[in-house]
Amino acid sequence: MAVLKLLIIDQDEENVKNFRRYLRVSFPTIRSVYALSDQSRDILYVLREIQPDLVIADMNFFGAGVVKTMAAVSDRFPDIKFIVYGTINDAGYMQKVMEYGVIDHMYRPVKPADFKLSMDRALVYFERMNAKKRQEEEIIDLYRKNFALFENKFLTSLVNGSIPYEQEIRRGFLYFNLNFTGKYTVFIIRVDQFKKIILTLDETEKHLLTFKIGGIANQRFAAANIKGRAFIYEFNSVACIVGEDKPQAELVSFCESIKDEIFNSLKIRCTIGLGTAHKNAADIRVSFNEADAALRFRFYLGHNTVIPINFADPDNKVTYRYPTLTERRLVYTAECGNYA
Repeated sequence: MAVLKLLIIDQDEENVKNFRRYLRVSFPTIRSVYALSDQSRDILYVLREIQPDLVIADMNFFGAGVVKTMAAVSDRFPDIKFIVYGTINDAGYMQKVMEYGVIDHMYRPVKPADFKLSMDRALVYFERMNAKKRQEEEIIDLYRKNFALFENKFLTSLVNGSIPYEQEIRRGFLYFNLNFTGKYTVFIIRVDQFKKIILTLDETEKHLLTFKIGGIANQRFAAANIKGRAFIYEFNSVACIVGEDKPQAELVSFCESIKDEIFNSLKIRCTIGLGTAHKNAADIRVSFNEADAALRFRFYLGHNTVIPINFADPDNKVTYRYPTLTERRLVYTAECGNYA
């Protein structure tokens, strides 16, 4: 605890000298020790200037307004902690200020043993707080290192319809630095003959495959100056969200360029299903459903193609907006034989 910064507040300079002596004897590693004896000084100004970790304060120093002063200090400097001391008559006040950052209290005359006991409690408190702070910093550092994982989770939840509120979605765009301006279109890149391909790959290569496909798509977004983001959706699929208004013909051409780049770089073939554009971010799930449905037509239209849903299924205007959970309940009910 050598870095602990301590402030002694007492108008009796003899008490200050005694406390300094106690510190030298029992806590020699505490070197940053300051003192305030002038009652005319603005306590908030002094605390702002010194920024102590711990304050040892005489209750009488603050006068009758001790509770109000301690409340103001706690509100302005919540990290500063106190050890207070006073007479038996001050016991009621000392009890009241315990909620304002007071770790412990002592009674006059303060004996060296009492001082050491209170300081030991304070040091244990700061050690515990420092350990908690280090743990929080480690968690935050780990979170930052895995930031892309949380972005992927957000985007996956978005296309699955788990985030239905426009305002919440836009906050997510801002947080993950997704500079989307709408309209919103989704296309899905799915590896052709995936089950056969993975027979020749080890586990690392299998996972890297979609990772590389997502990287190629994001590189193409950047090169074409298109507001979009690709992310891994399944082992064999990468979903891409375009966040600006683009003509479908331009998006089809863009998807063709991605498909060709994947083949040139990875020597695998993909089919891309393309949904339609939607004005609201909450309808990204609808465009995703359309793109997913478009991929079902690859068995009719052929693999290694780009399939826009309004080409493959031009008359369907309802199914892709149908609530997923309701649809699952209907399927489950039908499977149970309750067709009515």
